[in-house]
Amino acid sequence: YLAINDDHSPLFGTTRWQCHLSLLAAAFKADAEILLPPLYFTCADFPMIFLLDNSTSLPPECLRILLQGRDSLREVIVMLITHLPIQLEKGLIKKVCSKEEPCLESVVYGELQNIVNTCFKSASGSALVGTYMSEVCNDCRTYVGGEVDKWRDAVRIDGFSYFGCTDW
Repeated sequence: YLAINDDHSPLFGTTRWQCHLSLLAAAFKADAEILLPPLYFTCADFPMIFLLDNSTSLPPECLRILLQGRDSLREVIVMLITHLPIQLEKGLIKKVCSKEEPCLESVVYGELQNIVNTCFKSASGSALVGTYMSEVCNDCRTYVGGEVDKWRDAVRIDGFSYFGCTDW
C-alpha cells in the first residue's frame, strides 16, 4: 500500500487518497491487523482539519489511535528535521562536495516546516532536498538525500509502533 506513491491513481472506482480513511475504518472493524500499520501511517499524513471533518467515518477507538500516533510521528519528524544541520556539517567534514566552495557551507533551507507534511509524499530524500534546500550540486544532493532517506526509513519502520502496531 505504501509502495504506490500516487494519491491520484485510481482505486476502487475513485482516487486513491479518497479511500484511505474508508479502508482504515474497514480494516479496524474487521480486525485486519496486517493492514492497519500502513493505513494508519498513510492517514496520519492528512491535515488535522480533514481528519476532524471526516472523524465520523472512523470508529472512536480507531480515531483515537490515529490522532495519538499522528502526534507522536510528527514529533519524531520535527526532531529529525532539526538535526539536518548536523548532517550537513558531517557532509562538510567528509568533504562530499567537489566544489572549491562547498555547497553545504552556504545552503539555504526553505520552508523546512513543510517537510513534516510532505516527508513521505516525495519518492526520495533527494527529491525533498531539491524542493526544500537552495541549489546544491549533485554530490551534495545525493549525500543529504541519502541522510534524509536513512531517517525516513527509520521513522517509517518505528512509526508503526506509534499506532500500537508493535509486531511490525
